[in-house]
Amino acid sequence: KLRLVIIHSTEVYGGLNINYSPLGAVGLDFKLSEFNAQQVQELAHRYQLEWCDTEIRKLMDLVGGHPYLVHLAIAKVARQTISLDQILNTAHTEVGIYADHLRQLAISLERSPDLACLYREIVMADEPVLLKSVQAFKLDSLGLIRIYPSPVGENLAEPRCHLYSQFFCNHFSA
Repeated sequence: KLRLVIIHSTEVYGGLNINYSPLGAVGLDFKLSEFNAQQVQELAHRYQLEWCDTEIRKLMDLVGGHPYLVHLAIAKVARQTISLDQILNTAHTEVGIYADHLRQLAISLERSPDLACLYREIVMADEPVLLKSVQAFKLDSLGLIRIYPSPVGENLAEPRCHLYSQFFCNHFSA
C-alpha cells in the first residue's frame, strides 16, 4: 500500500527526444492549470496580503495565472523585500525577480536554434502563429506558449504571458 508521488518539470523536453520519456510508464500525468483571479486572491490572502482586484489584475496582466510566477511575486511582496509596483516595473529585466527563470528559458531556447527562431516569430507577431504539432508540443512543454485550436483544427500559438513577450522581444532584439 505504498503511494508515491513524482513531480517533474517538462521544461527539459525541448532538448530531449520527444518520442521517449524516462517517466513514460509511471503513473498519471497532470498538467497544472493556470490560476484564476479568485485563486490568486486566495493565495495573497494566505500570505496575509489584503490585495484588491486592481492589484490582482495588475499581476495577472503581467504573468497570467502562471502558478510559479504568481507565487514568487506574492511571496516576495509578503516578505516585504519588494513592492508589487517594483515587480511590475522590473519584471522583464536582469534585476527583476523573474531574471533567473527567464534566463533559464532563454538558455533552453538557445540549445535549439529552430525553436528559438520559431519563438521569435511568435513573440514578434501581432496575431497567434500557426504551428506544427511537434513544434507546439516542444514550446508548450517549455511553458512558453498558450495554444489555441484554429477552426480547422490546427495549432495556433501566442506567448504564454506578457512577461515572456516583453523579455523575449528585448532578448531577440539585442
